[in-house]
Amino acid sequence: MAIADALELNPVDALLVFDGNREAFERVIGITQAEEEGPIQVFISGPSGSGKTALLTARSSQKDLLSRKHVDCYHTGEFVIAVNNENIPDSFFENLGTVDILLLDGFSELIGADKQAELLAKLMIAERKRQKLTTIIVSQKPLDELDISSFDGAFDDFEIYAIEPLDAPARVEYVKKIQDMLREKDDTLPKLDDETVRYLANDFSENLKDVRTAVRYFINGAGYEPGTIVDLTTAKQALGR
Repeated sequence: MAIADALELNPVDALLVFDGNREAFERVIGITQAEEEGPIQVFISGPSGSGKTALLTARSSQKDLLSRKHVDCYHTGEFVIAVNNENIPDSFFENLGTVDILLLDGFSELIGADKQAELLAKLMIAERKRQKLTTIIVSQKPLDELDISSFDGAFDDFEIYAIEPLDAPARVEYVKKIQDMLREKDDTLPKLDDETVRYLANDFSENLKDVRTAVRYFINGAGYEPGTIVDLTTAKQALGR
């Protein structure tokens, strides 16, 4: 497994590329960096913790400065709020149909939650396709597990990618990357030994958010003396394991 320099974009989340996400991640990176003509339409599915949101956040906040395209990132929860709130400005709806590259997170959460919000998403896709704009949508569930009948074939010409969960070696790299980022400006901060890194990566929790929280706690929040090496026994005691 390799860590691609191009993916080290988000100051909060370490974005790792491995065989299970390489194709989708590199496609998104390429779209937001290049001057490729649209409409480009991409649908990416993957489980929680697979890096979908981190990727979109990174690409919307730290897009390649050589690209002249404007990138905005939304969550479908904003659609539900928008269609049920008369005070949402018209500029919100206008931007959905005009921004050069739109990154939309949480699609599976939209389906079945609010019919008007689904309609807004359908109209947005159609308008962006008409204007030859780029739309990248991510979802925990793949399209074939969602009832998208109300979209009338809107996804028929989307490029489809699936992201796999991080494998065991990738999860170890994930923990190491977070630790390195947290200690980058102060190498006297506590450090996890290799056994603790492996435990947090693959035995502590399936949820990477829990893993990330634990690493941050040991490095910044536990109050250990400078230079402390956190061994597995100490870590398990702190975690109540």
